This record gives sequence, C-alpha cells and structure tokens, in this order.
Amino acid sequence: MADEEAEQDIGLVDSISITIGEVRKLLEGLHVVVIRESANSPVQSSSDYCQEFCRTLLEFVGRWKTEDEPLPLVQVYLVALLSFAKASPYLSLQCENVPLVIERLSLSFLELLLSLQNLPDDLWQYFKSSVQFAHDTLQENGITQLSLLCVLSQHEGIWSHKVLQSILSNENPTTEQVEVFLEQEGPVLLKMRVKQLMKEKQLKKAALLAKSCAECSAFQTKGDFKQLYLVCLCGILEKDQLMEEVSKFKQIS
Repeated sequence: MADEEAEQDIGLVDSISITIGEVRKLLEGLHVVVIRESANSPVQSSSDYCQEFCRTLLEFVGRWKTEDEPLPLVQVYLVALLSFAKASPYLSLQCENVPLVIERLSLSFLELLLSLQNLPDDLWQYFKSSVQFAHDTLQENGITQLSLLCVLSQHEGIWSHKVLQSILSNENPTTEQVEVFLEQEGPVLLKMRVKQLMKEKQLKKAALLAKSCAECSAFQTKGDFKQLYLVCLCGILEKDQLMEEVSKFKQIS
C-alpha cells in the first residue's frame, strides 16, 4: 500500500515537471516570435504576444485547482512572470495590452499566494529572486506594474511578517510599527489580505486588519477599509455590541 502511494506521488511529481516544461517551451516559442517580428511591427507583434501569452497561461492554470494543488500553479505563474520579463525589451509600450497583461498577471498571482499560508522555503526563496529579477527587468523597459508582488517578496513569508501577525493576533503592536508596515504594504495589497481573510471566514482577523488600515494616518482614502471593518463586525457581534462599536468607529477620521 505504501509502495503504491509512493509510486503515485512520484508519478504526480513527474507529471507536474513535464507540464511546467511544456509551459516554458511554449512561452519560449512566443519569445522567439516577438523578437523576430518586433523590428518590423512592434505594436502588432506586442499585441499578438500578449494574446498568445494569456491564452497559454489560462490553458495551463486551468489544469489545477487552487485548493487541491496550489504549488504547481505557483510554479506556472513564476515561469510566466520570468518569460514576460525576458520578452519585455521587445514589447512596445504603445500597445496598451503590455502593462495591462502584467498587471493582471501580478494581481492573479497575488490572489493565489494570499490563499496559501506559506510556501516551502526553497520555493519561497525562488519566488523572491524571480520577482526581483522580473521587477528590475520590467522597470528597465518602462513597465512598473509589478510593485505589489515586489512588496510581498520583501517579506520572509506570505503571512509571517511579525507586525502583521501581531495585528491579526490583537497583540497591540506600537503605532509606529503598524504605520511603517501598512505604508510598506500599501492599501491595494492590504485590501486583498482583508478580503482573503473574509473569504476564509476569519472575520475577527479581517476586522482587526481592516480597522488598523482605517486608522492609518498615511492612507488618504479609508472608506473602503471602514466598510470592510463594519461588514466583518456584522458577522461577529450581536446587535447591541455592533451598534456600540459602530458608534465608536464613527469617530475615526
């Protein structure tokens, strides 16, 4: 029985490796084409590249379910990210799809990562180095839509930042520590974190993070975080407690 399970595990690993290899090969083929065509028709070749890039990525991402096999999906996203970065010198910024594709790739990858508690150490280190390379390469070519992934890659884990854990555990970290962390993350990434916690029914943690964001002096627009906080409270507190907390919260400016 154990031997059969071991063989199945080996077979699954081999299958994943083969699939990742297929993704890499197809994207390398697109890279070759865009290099060849970019000199004559940079905008059209960039548009064609983006279209085929998205089609290829969607095809392979659709082979796994996030809840069942997230790690192969992480590997596919990394292959795609590095491939797009390497192709970026040949992509025209006059093609509106170029920044749009990398922005959507970044957000989809972030959503996947935030749905995980952590990655194996070797994969996390590879993620960090890959994102840094991609960020630097894209920025050199005028593409700046990878900042959110870059911020996450500065941490030692997806959810393991000490200040974040202190907020989620209601351990009352100092205001200065909280402000520095929230400014570093930025409102977009933090909003994604809150929504992920809500999706996982971790409403108390989501409420604590949303409240910290709503109280952050560095954020000019806090309305979304206030709304998320109140939604979380509705799922946590009884009516009397809810009205009391809402009354207090209205004082936050």
